[in-house]
Amino acid sequence: MLKKTLLYFVLLAFFSCSSTDEEPVVMNNNDDETPIVPNVSLISDIGSIVIDEEVMVMLSSNLPIETVEVSSNNFETSSIFNLAGNTEREICISFREIGNNNVSTRTQFTSGETIVSSLNFNVSIGTPVKINGIRVYSFFNINETWDNEYNEGDPNRLADVLVLLGKEDCSYQGGNASILHLTSIVENVSEELFWDLSSLNIYVGIDKEVRIDVLDDDPGVVNYDEGIFVSVIEDGTNNVPVFNVSDYSSERPESIRFTENQENGYDIEIYLEWIE
Repeated sequence: MLKKTLLYFVLLAFFSCSSTDEEPVVMNNNDDETPIVPNVSLISDIGSIVIDEEVMVMLSSNLPIETVEVSSNNFETSSIFNLAGNTEREICISFREIGNNNVSTRTQFTSGETIVSSLNFNVSIGTPVKINGIRVYSFFNINETWDNEYNEGDPNRLADVLVLLGKEDCSYQGGNASILHLTSIVENVSEELFWDLSSLNIYVGIDKEVRIDVLDDDPGVVNYDEGIFVSVIEDGTNNVPVFNVSDYSSERPESIRFTENQENGYDIEIYLEWIE
């Protein structure tokens, strides 16, 4: 049976400007008695932004930098950028949540010293779309075997389904798609599925795209924590539905249904709320 293994890197990397908690000392090579105190500055002209607004920030230091690690959740997840001895880098940032958003940076200098810094951005809602729900009517082989270790007729052979929403964002390394939301798992699926997301405040900026994929949670093959899953969408071209928000911003429908070769593809509907 054809399966596609999709690898999603959850790289929630956001950036900003800050002050330091501790200042390590580096000795001046020309005068061993003169210390050089490393410092890092991140400069942005904007302190208040809206959901998914992209802002450029200049990171700079007085000493050569080896790497800069950036995070929006106190380094629970982060991205690392190699500066290879340079002293500055322009970085793109954006945020997905309303309110005060703290950004942390961990700068490691070529001399080995490290400075941790942080800065707060105020994020307002703007005019995004809110994703309130997802319904999956069908997908490839919905009533067939996905877990071959089970016998024919055993309900455990059916797919254990979840939905992944991915969104490309400049805040992630390389501008790659990262996980916007991962739904709960519904086991042994043989009929349509629905997830109510209205309480989760999943907002998407008007100029963004959302990739919608239906996945099989297959123990031994997938890893929920690392974001490795088997896609159950298989229409022969590996296309998955993509919600381009700007395509619908004038009409502003309450729901959008995506279908592709329903016998061997998918039939998925998303439910929306447009913010004024």
